[in-house]
Amino acid sequence: MQTDLDSLIARAEEELREIEQKGGADHPMLAVCLGNLGRLICAKGDYERSEQLIKRALAIEEKIYNYHGIGHPHVARSLNLLGELYCKQKMYEKAELMFNQSLLMSENVWKDKCHRDIAITAKNIANLYNALGKSADAEIFYNRALANFENIDGPDHPRVHACLMAIAEIFISKNMFSEAESIYERILASRENSLGPNHNDVAMIANKLACLYYDQGQLEQAELLLNRSLNIFKSAQHPDNEKISSVLSNLENIHKAAILREKVVNEFFDLLTPIE
Repeated sequence: MQTDLDSLIARAEEELREIEQKGGADHPMLAVCLGNLGRLICAKGDYERSEQLIKRALAIEEKIYNYHGIGHPHVARSLNLLGELYCKQKMYEKAELMFNQSLLMSENVWKDKCHRDIAITAKNIANLYNALGKSADAEIFYNRALANFENIDGPDHPRVHACLMAIAEIFISKNMFSEAESIYERILASRENSLGPNHNDVAMIANKLACLYYDQGQLEQAELLLNRSLNIFKSAQHPDNEKISSVLSNLENIHKAAILREKVVNEFFDLLTPIE
């Protein structure tokens, strides 16, 4: 994987040199290449160099796309990219500033339209607030991203599912189990529809829903879903032993809980039985 990343970086650096030689210091494609290289360098963990590259791209874009203060999609995307970089370094104040500038610019550019730029930045802001423990603010931006992604990509897209999952986790943290359950059931139905009933992603959400049922004491429903997950994981072309082990552990917990519940019920009825 690292070798692939190094190869991509080498190719991007070569492309960057070519454009610098042919196009000059302010060529639009130079900014694109700088941003792409900055993203790759960030993935390698060299955040200082990544920041230098992205800021250089941003400076070029601000210079050539300065349309009377309205902004431009390329500028908004570079601001968003800087925000993502700062988030990786847990520099949350800087990240929030970049994301807010990016979102405001995208809103000015796209007006009332649903657009992927708005959705991506809104989700980044939601992730940021979630990391800071501001779940109410995070929920607002997850819902905003969700509405845009649904409109652009349709209800069965992984980006839609990711937003729904994040909202469900917020609900669980607030003990809003029925609301989270509805979301997990929606994702399960959506994945069954788009991927088929025996896909690994169906098993994964079934496992999550089973755990939620378990937390609410719905042991029979939980066991049914866990057995389904287990069968899917075992039937995969390349079975993931870690996932299988996790499901088996959850099944064991359910069996222990069922035995304990039966014992408590029996003891209760024993207390009601008159002693002769």
